[in-house]
Amino acid sequence: MIKAIIFDAEDVIYYRNEETLKPIIDFLKERDYNISVEQLKKAQDKHKLAAFKGKISKDEHLKKTLEFLNIKFDDNFFNEFAQVFRKNFSNIKIKENIAKIFEKIKSQNIKIAILTDTFTTEEKKWKWFKSINVAQFIDVIVCSSATGHTKDEKEAYEAVLQKLDLKPEEVIFIGHKEYEMQGAKLAGVKSVSIEKNIGEDYYIKDVSEILDLIKKL
Repeated sequence: MIKAIIFDAEDVIYYRNEETLKPIIDFLKERDYNISVEQLKKAQDKHKLAAFKGKISKDEHLKKTLEFLNIKFDDNFFNEFAQVFRKNFSNIKIKENIAKIFEKIKSQNIKIAILTDTFTTEEKKWKWFKSINVAQFIDVIVCSSATGHTKDEKEAYEAVLQKLDLKPEEVIFIGHKEYEMQGAKLAGVKSVSIEKNIGEDYYIKDVSEILDLIKKL
């Protein structure tokens, strides 16, 4: 019996798109670099786990992002880019009906946990979820900034289990990255993905389908 759902945050609860990332894309375009949103996301993803684990600094991460995009830069270019990136990358959009989905989950006496790889503190994450009016549905938030472990590692999921006081077989994780599926498996946690064929135990097209899936388990 599933007693809790562990949610990844980015691209599951919220997302970034062309609108939110436009200032960063425009900055690069003005300097003759025609980079798409998908290219930017891919470059940013490449070394983000190393940054979240503290193996590289925030600046080193951004420099590696530019290098991955084959963008030449000096100190002045980098400082300007870093300022634009950090100002705008935090601009996000909330997935439609996420509050209603959370409310339905809680009505089934199922706990909700958030597991996120981030530089942000858990306290700030709680404040952010309050600002979008869903904190009241959340039981636990676990951030890599607090545990030192990212979602490719079993320890990240074990930290959530400890806070929930539940066993691996009593929870299910929902994410969208292959390394997340692998990390959940290492922890003995069943995984659900909104992307196909990335090592998930179960696939759903949309987060709203999670309760229907759980009924079948």
